[in-house]
Amino acid sequence: MRAKGAWIGAYTGLLALMYLAGVRWFGDAPSVWQRPWQSAGALGLGVVALLLTYDWPWKEINYQDWRQNWTSGSALIVGNALAALLPIAAVCVAAREVRASRWTELDRVMVGLAPLCGVVGYSFNSTAVAQALFNGYLFALGLGALVAGIRWNKLGRVNAGLLALSALIVARFFDSDLSFLARGLAFILLGAGFLATNVVMLLRKGAAAA
Repeated sequence: MRAKGAWIGAYTGLLALMYLAGVRWFGDAPSVWQRPWQSAGALGLGVVALLLTYDWPWKEINYQDWRQNWTSGSALIVGNALAALLPIAAVCVAAREVRASRWTELDRVMVGLAPLCGVVGYSFNSTAVAQALFNGYLFALGLGALVAGIRWNKLGRVNAGLLALSALIVARFFDSDLSFLARGLAFILLGAGFLATNVVMLLRKGAAAA
């Protein structure tokens, strides 16, 4: 990976490692505030993945990156090293977690794939391919969190998955030429989906407690 796009691999790798470390060390904590690494990693990775579904990050890294004037020196070496090592470390940690959980934790699988998607997307040197890759990735990330939350009766994971899917849908709606009526109906349906899912999950928890 060239230094101009090193931040993609470095950021996705770092955020994925933060999430996976949080799962490993604070996974049993009862609240979000007691799982800071996991929460920060998930939120940051979701935001970065959403940004990378647009075309402007992929276009701007070719000529507006802060490293564009560095042709040699320590900054270039450190940037390339981080861009290479962080994704590799994240994928290795994710693979270990997946083997330990016997592929039951789909969200961990998807988080571990984030830096790999970043490296592959940049390597193609095609804005359209990179956008399509991260649109598919964010959809799979949200779906994986949603399925894992439903399977293990975790309302937080369900809402995180719904939030990721909703953010992707809303972003694509703003990119399209649909009317305000269609967009309004989409927002209403998304809100109804959130409400219905939370009601069902709460009823399931109540039934399990009884």
